[in-house]
Amino acid sequence: MNRSTPKRAWLPLAALLLLAASTGCDRNPPGTALAPTGIRPAPAAWPGSITGLVFFDPVNTPDLAAPPYPPTRVELFSGSTLVATDSLAPASRTFLFTGVAAGEYSIVVRSAAFFANSLGGIRVNSLPVDAGNIRLAVNPGAFSAGMEIIGTIPGFRIADIQEGLFPIDVNGLSATALGVWDYPSLDYPNGQAIAAGTYRFKFATLFPVSVTTMTGWGDASGATLTAPVTDHPAVLASGASTDIVMTFPTTGVYSFRLDERRQTFSVMYLHAAPQRLSRPAHAARR
Repeated sequence: MNRSTPKRAWLPLAALLLLAASTGCDRNPPGTALAPTGIRPAPAAWPGSITGLVFFDPVNTPDLAAPPYPPTRVELFSGSTLVATDSLAPASRTFLFTGVAAGEYSIVVRSAAFFANSLGGIRVNSLPVDAGNIRLAVNPGAFSAGMEIIGTIPGFRIADIQEGLFPIDVNGLSATALGVWDYPSLDYPNGQAIAAGTYRFKFATLFPVSVTTMTGWGDASGATLTAPVTDHPAVLASGASTDIVMTFPTTGVYSFRLDERRQTFSVMYLHAAPQRLSRPAHAARR
């Protein structure tokens, strides 16, 4: 009896060891955060990115190699589904899409004065993808056939022009490049002096016009601008709410430029008004 007692004493201890071995995993149950190897499992699709650079017809519009650049919209497609869009800032030709899931994509680039262009077969995995350069060809049919400054400025008023008080094209701009209109014009190189004051006007594109329905390039900001103004955003619209309201602080001759490609306008002071403005020999009255 005395020799068998130690064996019976070990039985409870053995049972405890077996119980601990069978239940020890419950204290550290396997989770979803870590794989058995201790490495976090990869997501189903790595987020990637696509970038590229837009060129605006370097042959026919070489000046658009410098900002401000034309308003441009870049669209990202997966098959026929529009996934995302990017509107380029006036100072940038680079587009960027981030957080793009793995897959194959195409890109369409649009700008009002240019033909749209696309690029396909862009494969995205876990690394950034450079789609390369996308060139837009200028669309000559996108520009106006003529451009005049119409408004409340003496010499540029509808009544002044209709009554033949000034030579023809005193208010007309000349196309100095595709989509670029300048004043003083080729027909009226001296320009019309403008008295200091605040006036309303538009770069009119639709004729005939009236005081209440001037249609052309104007300003949607609602602010009163003060000359000089450089590359101010322009909007093609009709009605007084989009007229350009501008203060000319000094009497004199001013230059005007409307850029239909960039959709901007500029007004700069040139010089004091001459005592007598010359009239081109070939100019006639309306």
